[in-house]
Amino acid sequence: MPQAEGVPTATVVEPTFRDAERQAAFERDGVFVTPVLEPGEAAALRQAIVDILPTSPWDFIDLLRNNPPTLRKQVGALVREALEPKVAAWFVDHDFWAASILAKPPGPGGIIHLHTDWTFVDERRYRTGLVWVALDDMTLRNGAIVVAPGTNRLDPGFRGQGIHYPYSDPAVRQAIDDRSVLLDVPAGQAVVWEHRLLHGSNENTTDDLRLAVGLAFRPRGAQLLHYRLMPDGQAHRYRVDPEFLTHYDAFTEVEELTGPHLAEDGVHPMPTWAPTPDDLRGLGPVHPIHGAAAAVAPPRHRRFRRRSRRG
Repeated sequence: MPQAEGVPTATVVEPTFRDAERQAAFERDGVFVTPVLEPGEAAALRQAIVDILPTSPWDFIDLLRNNPPTLRKQVGALVREALEPKVAAWFVDHDFWAASILAKPPGPGGIIHLHTDWTFVDERRYRTGLVWVALDDMTLRNGAIVVAPGTNRLDPGFRGQGIHYPYSDPAVRQAIDDRSVLLDVPAGQAVVWEHRLLHGSNENTTDDLRLAVGLAFRPRGAQLLHYRLMPDGQAHRYRVDPEFLTHYDAFTEVEELTGPHLAEDGVHPMPTWAPTPDDLRGLGPVHPIHGAAAAVAPPRHRRFRRRSRRG
C-alpha cells in the first residue's frame, strides 16, 4: 500500500542514538553539535580532499553536484575511513550508506538556500540523517550552516527531485526565518541533523575554500528509497542500493530511470500538504542547540529558493 503522503502523521520510531541527550535533541530540534575530529585530523583530511578536487571552476560540490562517479568514490573512501570509526558507537544498530564532501568556494554560486534533504527511507518507520563535519572553522563569513530547529517535526510528505516544495507562502517563510539560527562551529566538530530538517548555508565571502564532509546514516536494514518527478508528471518511487548514488545524475531530464541499482516501486500521489504559520508556531520555542556554542540569527537574505533540491 502506498503511504498516505502529504498528510502530517504521528509516528513512533526506534531510537537513533545511544546517548539520551543526543536522542532528545534529535527528536525535538532535528539537530545537535558534537566534537568528532581533533584539529590535526581535520587538517589532514582536508588536505587529502583538496589534493583530489577538480582544478576547473565549480560553484559547489556535494554528493551529486559537480561530483563525477570517480571523485565520489575517492572522496567517499577518505571520509568513511576518517569518520566511521569515530561515530559508529553513537548509534543504535545503524549503518552508513553514503559519504561525501560539501565544498563551498568563494562567491554567490555556493549559496545553499533553506531546504530539506530527500526522503531516503519509509519515514513512517525510520529516521535518516547526516553527520556533517567541518574541516574549516565555520563562521558567518564563509558560509556556516543555518538550521531551523524543530522543522523536522513538520511532515509535508515524501521529498525528492522535482517533488512538491511546501514552503512558498511568505508568511510561512517569515515564521521559519524567525526560528532559524546560524551555527559557528570549529574545524573537527559535527553538526548532526535529520534529513527532514530545514537547513542551508549562505555565501562564502572569504577568499578561501570552505570545506566540510558528510556521512549519511540509516537504521541497519532499512530499504533505501528514491522519489523523482518524471516527465509523465507523476512521482515515481524506486528501491535503490547505496551504489545507486555513486552513479546517479539527478539533474538531467530522463524519460525513465533504469539500471542495476534500482527497481521501480510504484507511482505515488504528489504531496499537497503545506504548513501554515500556526504550524510553525506550534513547534514551540527555539531551544539552545545541544552541544553548540551560542547560536546567532543569520542574515535574512537568500534564505529560500523557488524549488527544493538536495544540498
